[in-house]
Amino acid sequence: MGPHPSVFMSFAWVDRELADQVTKSLNDAGLTVNRPDTELRAGDRWAEAVKSALTDSDLMVFIVPPEGAAGSNNVFFEAGVAEGLKKPVVAVVKNPSDIQNIRSVPFVSAQDMSGLIRQVHATLNETSVIEN
Repeated sequence: MGPHPSVFMSFAWVDRELADQVTKSLNDAGLTVNRPDTELRAGDRWAEAVKSALTDSDLMVFIVPPEGAAGSNNVFFEAGVAEGLKKPVVAVVKNPSDIQNIRSVPFVSAQDMSGLIRQVHATLNETSVIEN
């Protein structure tokens, strides 16, 4: 982990405004945010580019998408890739009912950006202790 930990951010297009808020909060907290919507270019091999971006990131944050939302499969695919790479994951939930759509990952409410920052830092600290 470098001096500015990097976070891979995943979300469905319907959640882009919330993703912008989360990105700003993470950036303001000194974290570098990698987002597929800004990092990938036309013609990129999506799965390979996502795996590479996740490999280079210290942690993944994803917004739990509404059931059936366009792009929701991509969000869960990316979370699965992160899990396969043994990357820590933090979920952002907009509605209490969204909790049933995630497994055993830490989650915070979309209304609690300071809680998200605390959870990200706590998760990063746990990971660095395990790696050392």
